[in-house]
Amino acid sequence: MAELLPVGVFRSDSQGNYIWVNRRWCELASVEAGAALGAGWKVSLHPDDMAGIVEAWKSAVEGGHRFEKQFRFWRWDGTVQRVRCRTLAEHDEQGPIIGFAGVVTETEAQNVPGSQTERELKESEERLALAMASTSDGLLDWNMQTGATYVNPQYYTMLGYKPGEFLAATRPSNNCAILTMRVPWRR
Repeated sequence: MAELLPVGVFRSDSQGNYIWVNRRWCELASVEAGAALGAGWKVSLHPDDMAGIVEAWKSAVEGGHRFEKQFRFWRWDGTVQRVRCRTLAEHDEQGPIIGFAGVVTETEAQNVPGSQTERELKESEERLALAMASTSDGLLDWNMQTGATYVNPQYYTMLGYKPGEFLAATRPSNNCAILTMRVPWRR
């Protein structure tokens, strides 16, 4: 049955050594089933994720608790497969842990902390901030869902105001967008 599932499935012994993986796990990790057994599964981890994931797995196994992490597999063809892994301890009838069962699913790139996509986004945001600081263009950025606003100093200047004279951005219950400005009295 597990061979038919569209997710990677694995089992380990009580020491965290893999004893079985399904076909989909092998596809995601780009590792043959036999090579994944024991501690062989570690070879598929992206080098930047390996130490943290191995330590977290060791901690989960030693503590007998749930393991839930996002990380990357580095596939044999050089591509990166982003995944989320979730496991639970498996107990026998008397209660002791006899192993762990887990699933591995594909995940979106932006959800993986420290991923290349996250770093590229941060670099892009930094470049945008530098570009906006060095131009005379004004920028008003308003997140209508959270109400958070960002107004650069040039925007205030363009409109003849001093920085900080905008009071608030709100989203009333009728979903009308209102930008409130605090304007000093001028004659």
